[in-house]
Amino acid sequence: MTTYLVASEKNCAKERAVIEFFGKENFKTLPADAHEGNLFNGQIFESLEKRLSSFHPDRKEIYLAIEGGYFKRDNRFFMGDVCAIKDEYGLRVGIGYLFELSESMYIFVKCGGQLGELVTKITKLDKSPARIRQRGVVSYITNGSVSRSDGIIKAVENAFYASYDCLPKNVKIVKKNELSVCFQKLDKRCQEELRELR
Repeated sequence: MTTYLVASEKNCAKERAVIEFFGKENFKTLPADAHEGNLFNGQIFESLEKRLSSFHPDRKEIYLAIEGGYFKRDNRFFMGDVCAIKDEYGLRVGIGYLFELSESMYIFVKCGGQLGELVTKITKLDKSPARIRQRGVVSYITNGSVSRSDGIIKAVENAFYASYDCLPKNVKIVKKNELSVCFQKLDKRCQEELRELR
């Protein structure tokens, strides 16, 4: 069985997640066109389906695509990764952990902002060591208790066990920790950035 990760750029976290679940033997990465801007709600699923649409796997092939994006549901806001797996029987989709965001963070991203860039700016101002600056948004807002890689691995696992040709049903939400100093700093910085945009 050959496992293909279809990705627009090299992403070690995505590659590790696929290898951890399917094994390193017969693993390959295939290039794909990049999308422009952030993806929201249904756009994430459309992007994954489009990315895998040109592949027609036989019984010895599996194609995967993983996409990060943002979700809004009932006045709650989230970021997370979605994995689509295409094999000879069809398409299965799974969502990893959804990390709850503040409304300001979501609106900032909706306006074209990048939370990762803000986290880097904040941690540089705090004179945090380079290893902390490189941890990413998820590690930052969860105080290192969860990483984005954890969410990607969960997305791959959920996609593998999902039903064919239907939207995912199993989602675990990592609730926001409004008392977290890091969460508060990122929320405040997003509010400041939004005031400058208006």
